[in-house]
Amino acid sequence: MRLTALIVACLSLATTGCEKKFDPTRLKDGKSLYDYYCISCHQNQGLGPYLENLPITDKSLKDYEIMLVIKYGYNSEHSMPTFDNLSADQAEAVASYMVKKRREQQTN
Repeated sequence: MRLTALIVACLSLATTGCEKKFDPTRLKDGKSLYDYYCISCHQNQGLGPYLENLPITDKSLKDYEIMLVIKYGYNSEHSMPTFDNLSADQAEAVASYMVKKRREQQTN
């Protein structure tokens, strides 16, 4: 019985390999998600033209509004791609990270 289990385990490793592939759907941290999905387009402007260097006021985009833009987009001639493949929690993590980054920019 133990020999059979050992053989099955060895065959499983041989057929699947020991190397784990990177799976971006497992990312949860806002910065990691931002770095994976967003930074390639936002590397020059960081937060994009609608958030970067705008004063934070009561009318500023809120976390949940940014999350909706990330997941579903917005109407604009310079619209960004949507990331509907992100879970609501992942999109919220990115939005929270962006708001935090924006506040840090305002204080520097």
